Amino acid sequence: MMGMAASVQRIVDNCRFCWMCRHICPVGNATGTERNNARGRALNISLVNRGYSFTEDMVDNVYECALCAACTANCATGFDPTRFVKAARMEAAAEGLIPEPVVKILASIAEYGNPYEAETIDPDLQKEIASLPRQAPVLLYLGSTARYLNPKAAVTAIKLLKKAGISFTVLQDEPDSGLYKLNLLGPVAEARNDLVKAAEGINATKAETLVAFSPESAKAFLRDYPEQNVSLTPKIRTFTSFIRDLIAEGALKPRRSRTLFTYHDPCTLARDLEEESPPREIISACGSLKEMYLRGKNTVCCGSGLLALYKPELTEKTAAVRWQSAKETGAEVLVTACPACHNVFAKTKPKDMELCGLETVVWEACK
Repeated sequence: MMGMAASVQRIVDNCRFCWMCRHICPVGNATGTERNNARGRALNISLVNRGYSFTEDMVDNVYECALCAACTANCATGFDPTRFVKAARMEAAAEGLIPEPVVKILASIAEYGNPYEAETIDPDLQKEIASLPRQAPVLLYLGSTARYLNPKAAVTAIKLLKKAGISFTVLQDEPDSGLYKLNLLGPVAEARNDLVKAAEGINATKAETLVAFSPESAKAFLRDYPEQNVSLTPKIRTFTSFIRDLIAEGALKPRRSRTLFTYHDPCTLARDLEEESPPREIISACGSLKEMYLRGKNTVCCGSGLLALYKPELTEKTAAVRWQSAKETGAEVLVTACPACHNVFAKTKPKDMELCGLETVVWEACK
């Protein structure tokens, strides 16, 4: 039997009888299988809670969740299925049942400080970081995905803040936020220790404002850190709200083109942080916006950058579903404010649409 808290076990027992959120699970809709929605996972976990063995297939199912919280946002009775997913992952770790691809990610974080087995960052990005002062009122936190998988986006973000005349810096040896380990292992001491280490490095800069380039990082700083009683001294801002304000103040002056954009809301930004307006104001300052039907808090997760690392076949399916919704708008360009979403979308990009990060949209409009 799992060592779940009674409150979490109550969610399992209720979710296993319900199927009301089946229509909004991005993985379940992409695969067409019940095991990939909240009820399917609850059925498996409830068996273990009643004495059945926690098998490798059950554990594999637990790790097929993107943790996008669509089920939580749409639960008519207010339950949060992601809580029992994280609890089950913690149990899997305790029993030594973590899938091998996930073990590899954790080993990479331990050895390299990032989940991508990357020892160095892109030379162009290194050059941009080296050109910045060691200390400044604003600290731009790029995040592991932008630093190692999408350095062009990171370089563009830095150039944008330079163009706006902001006094800012980026840490040469930026610590991993700890979010991926927290999501893979649950709220265990090992994961919390990484949060504490990152907070110490950030607080030591004495920056007044921390601008999180990645919505995943912003969510970690604003939600997960407080939940784990880890304190950050700077004021936390999302990159999107920060850029929106720079445009409103006239520090950035984009020229509006005739390009027709559609926007994909990253679930961490729209659902967890309830930020919908700033990205849309930014895009509208650069061109025209045609919305997808499911947007804002009802956005459909592309599959998540974390899931893409150990279950790429699932994220290819979920991203393809989202691309179809984007094409139906008639837009020319799909825009996302998340470097991780960008990488997932890039693997399934259709030939008749373009893909662009929000930072690049603004940069091109300001050039």
